[in-house]
Amino acid sequence: MARDERLRRRHHIVPKFHLRRFANTRDMLRRVPLAGGEGHLVSINDATVERDFYLVQDVDGQQHDDVEKLLSDVESDASTAVGRVVNQALWPIDQDTRMAIVLWAALQLLRTSFQRQVSDEIADVLLKLQIGAGGKPQLRTMLRRRDGREPTDEKVDSLWATLSDFDSYRIQKSRNAHVSSMLGAWPDMTALLLMRGWQIFRFDRKALVTCDNPVTLIAAPDHPTGRGVGVGNAGMILLPLDRRVALVMAEPGGVDEVLPTSTMVAEAFNGHIVMNAHRAVFHHPEDDPLAGFPLPPARSTITNAGDRIADFVFPDGMPPAPLPSPTCADIAGERKGW
Repeated sequence: MARDERLRRRHHIVPKFHLRRFANTRDMLRRVPLAGGEGHLVSINDATVERDFYLVQDVDGQQHDDVEKLLSDVESDASTAVGRVVNQALWPIDQDTRMAIVLWAALQLLRTSFQRQVSDEIADVLLKLQIGAGGKPQLRTMLRRRDGREPTDEKVDSLWATLSDFDSYRIQKSRNAHVSSMLGAWPDMTALLLMRGWQIFRFDRKALVTCDNPVTLIAAPDHPTGRGVGVGNAGMILLPLDRRVALVMAEPGGVDEVLPTSTMVAEAFNGHIVMNAHRAVFHHPEDDPLAGFPLPPARSTITNAGDRIADFVFPDGMPPAPLPSPTCADIAGERKGW
């Protein structure tokens, strides 16, 4: 238990080195909540903090913060690399700098409260679809296997009434499951980001914002309507490195380039970042980059995966799929066999 007493409990879902580049000399940011209300000053020490967010439990039941320590190592390398790009105007981008930033960006995509909520919503829907499709016959089989005897109709009906009341409960994955998924996807995410060419935008006067979900996937102009946007098919991936510098990871195979900036570009970037926020946007206290920009409302759900669960509820079990109607070729083949 001595190990538990030394645990780091305050976990930043966005690292302080990133937030500091949008803060004043006192390390203060302006936090603008999507839920409404006035923006307010917050220290980078407190912004985006979630208690025990990356704390995991080993097979012996001991809690540890090894993941938080791993994140700190990745952030340290990324902070140095971002400094070379922003403060030293490094160009061209060397491989060590690229790798340090990409490793952090890939992990940043996977580590946020936004990603965790998405994962929980998908897990919730998948379990409820399984319950709805299996109906009472599935519950009866489960109870029989668990108890070793045939359950009564009353017990099955009671359990079905509870489990099929989908609005009364939500499934949440364990921290261990979330962290395992995050670390498991990290190498592939890194590889996908490394394939992309880099575009650097340096702003002299216009200011950029950041948020609690700063790595922003932007659909290509010809992206099919209704299709999800992921790291593999995004038209570009936007990451504000500083209040004056943005990195765009362009299409795979593209060349690295420094591109000109404008007020329109700054506003477009800020618009994408704001729309990607989970709960809050952050900017320098002396900047006013959100003037005239309507903030999106806070979302109680992120995906719409659960909108049609009611269409897949079968108390008596899912009916068998209907047999396809015979085609002309089938009929002709049967007649040949006569």
